[in-house]
Amino acid sequence: MNIAGASQTTTIDYLSLKGNRQSLQSAEDGSEKAAAVKFLSKLECLSCRDVFEKPLSTRCCGKVLCADCYLSLPDPKKCPIHRLEFKGSIQDDLKCQDRIINNQIEESVSLFKDVPSTGTSIDKHKSKAQNDAIQLINSSATSSTDRTRQPVRQNEMVENTGGYDNVNSLSSSESGHISSSFGNRTFNFQASGSYSVNSFPDIGMNFRSAGNLLHVVAGDGINLNGRQIQGSNLVIHNGEVVSGHNVTVATPGRQRAPVREYDFREENVDFIDIHTRQGDILIKGQCPVNRYQVSVISSRAPNLRNNNLNLNCNENVQLRLPESFVGGMQLHTNMGDIITQRSYRIKSGGRLHTNMGDINVKVDSLLVNACGRTNLGDSVVNVQNQYVHWGRQVLNCESNTGDVYICDQG
Repeated sequence: MNIAGASQTTTIDYLSLKGNRQSLQSAEDGSEKAAAVKFLSKLECLSCRDVFEKPLSTRCCGKVLCADCYLSLPDPKKCPIHRLEFKGSIQDDLKCQDRIINNQIEESVSLFKDVPSTGTSIDKHKSKAQNDAIQLINSSATSSTDRTRQPVRQNEMVENTGGYDNVNSLSSSESGHISSSFGNRTFNFQASGSYSVNSFPDIGMNFRSAGNLLHVVAGDGINLNGRQIQGSNLVIHNGEVVSGHNVTVATPGRQRAPVREYDFREENVDFIDIHTRQGDILIKGQCPVNRYQVSVISSRAPNLRNNNLNLNCNENVQLRLPESFVGGMQLHTNMGDIITQRSYRIKSGGRLHTNMGDINVKVDSLLVNACGRTNLGDSVVNVQNQYVHWGRQVLNCESNTGDVYICDQG
């Protein structure tokens, strides 16, 4: 990403899977293109800084790394962020982005149809490497077991935290979604941040956690996001095992619930409350055929009671709202992003919150007074009517570790 001049013009290099390169540029003026470039800049490869049509990211820390840069790492390959040794195969070390992110990339790039594309032999080579890696990762997705390459010593825990400090001095907390399900020793734990441990009398482990990093000192195993993880001295970061001794990860076969669209008459919905633990929340305008309906696309059925629409799930959610909808909303995701799609502007007050993701939304500033806040990322509110004096609904947009970007077409 390049930022030039006093006008703060941002440029990113986009590379399609066919090897076509485009230089996408926009001033930070709150326009639709500025929001698109801001979103795409977060998907740059941490090494070559290119944005791919379908990015890949590391399993250990979730940072974007393209296949060509991964293959160019010297052996033994290590994560460029916290220098932990990779497992050695592209399907074990990299993962594909969620489909909702790829769809958002496609829609963002479509705003730049007027930008000419070029392509060199190097671009073709990089795109082929990316394509081959995606096919390899997808073809191995059905594998149900995985093992770490190197055991770690009992006192190596701090060396494997990737920069996380004070791992041994954390207070107890219950926030997140780790529950133990098998074992046979006494149980005690320390946890904080995005993880929690539910205690049962016949299950035994020692836990230490720092934010989105978990360290299992001893025990027979845990159940993490539907996967049975066995071993000792485990270090788990962003839901992935990065080191441990005698580690086995097994994914029991289960049938995922089908994704369906659930429609509700707008006049019956005064408030929307959606909570998803891992997925993204995409907000978009309703299609003309259902212009008087509120639609939720999810694997679980929402509950409408006393004009409050509630949904609690563990996957991506798509929310389609009529242009006339001004009811309140509270949207929360633990690990995902909250995004508005293209031209839709939020006209409701309430709260948008994510623990580890980004918020990238567009609001109608004539109706909504939007406020952005983040603990570790950047917060930008770029709207034309930010300081009007008439009464408006307040929309608080908050991210614990990600970025918050709010814009308006005026």
